[in-house]
Amino acid sequence: MTRALDINDLDGQAHEIWRLGDELCEDCGPYHKLRGVLLKASGLLGGKFDSETLEPFFRRLTFPGARILIAGSADAGLLRTLLDCTTARPLAITVVDLCPTPLALIDRLQAPPEVSITTQVADLTEPLALGGFDLIFSHSMLPFVPSALRGQVLDTLGNALSADGQMVVSVIVGARTTAEDRQTARQAWYDKVLKAVDTLPDMAALLGDAKQDLLRDYAQRFRYMDDTFATTEELATLLEAHGYSIQEQSYGRSYQSVSPATEGRRSAIFVAGRQATVRPDGLDPAG
Repeated sequence: MTRALDINDLDGQAHEIWRLGDELCEDCGPYHKLRGVLLKASGLLGGKFDSETLEPFFRRLTFPGARILIAGSADAGLLRTLLDCTTARPLAITVVDLCPTPLALIDRLQAPPEVSITTQVADLTEPLALGGFDLIFSHSMLPFVPSALRGQVLDTLGNALSADGQMVVSVIVGARTTAEDRQTARQAWYDKVLKAVDTLPDMAALLGDAKQDLLRDYAQRFRYMDDTFATTEELATLLEAHGYSIQEQSYGRSYQSVSPATEGRRSAIFVAGRQATVRPDGLDPAG
């Protein structure tokens, strides 16, 4: 497929993922088709939000010839963040997601010099027909996975790492709240984003008369508000239970609070390698 879009062309990407969402999304509602509009309106979606914290990790963990997996990507934002945070070349980057829409957008991008970009639709709760990655990057993906299946995803990713490979995983952490508080937060988010979209005539025109309904639907799909990690210890325990050795831990920026339900939330970032062969049951292979 001919790559036609510049990776920094957010206007072009907003229009393209809107079109692709209509064609390819099945159970996503407006989630993916709105991503480009929201990136333009807020600039706070995707890994770019944590880029200052992620940059030193990526500069240290990437090297010429590295094979990199981006595990879950709602748009091209994580790819752009990764490429902005490292000068290592050449790189071979693979992006996987359960939905074909963001992958089709990425397939339309013009790859930078000395960077190869491939995509694959994949359910990360199942074994991945890829492996040997030097670096795996997962940003805000685990909250979209039901709690009971998160260990299976970590097993899949662990088995896709090379022997010396590292995974950079980031999730939002914050105190769990009531359903009423979460709904209040969704309404506050909707009010804020609607105002921002209205300052961008081109993006508002793209949404048309359905603008309010689409943004409300998107807000209801905020899984991080429903099934969040309450503490960093929860994620650390999960990683270690599934054969990972945590090398470093850091925090990204605090998320701008739109209501009391989101106060104190921030992204926790872990760098972890596998202890040994990751067993499907998550137990220590030496045990």
